[in-house]
Amino acid sequence: KIQAHLQGKLGDYFLTGIMGYLDLETGLLKGISAGHPPAIVFQENGIQILDRGGVMIADDIYGDFARFEYKMEKGDTILLYT
Repeated sequence: KIQAHLQGKLGDYFLTGIMGYLDLETGLLKGISAGHPPAIVFQENGIQILDRGGVMIADDIYGDFARFEYKMEKGDTILLYT
C-alpha cells in the first residue's frame, strides 16, 4: 500500500524505511525493511543482523520488502541507523 500511495510522487528520488513491532511479553520482534540498512542486535555472545534490505521505494522499482523475526533475549540491544 505504501508504494501505491507514493506512486508518481517521488520523481528521481527514492525512500528507504524500516519498522518493527516488539511483543514485550514474548520478546518476539517482527519487522520489515525497504532498502534500509539492516537492523542489528547486540547479544551477549556477538551480533545478529536481522534483515538484508529488501527493495527501496521508488516510482520505477517494484518488489518485495525484506521481513524478519527475532526472539529478543534479556540483555539484547537493537540498533537501527541511517
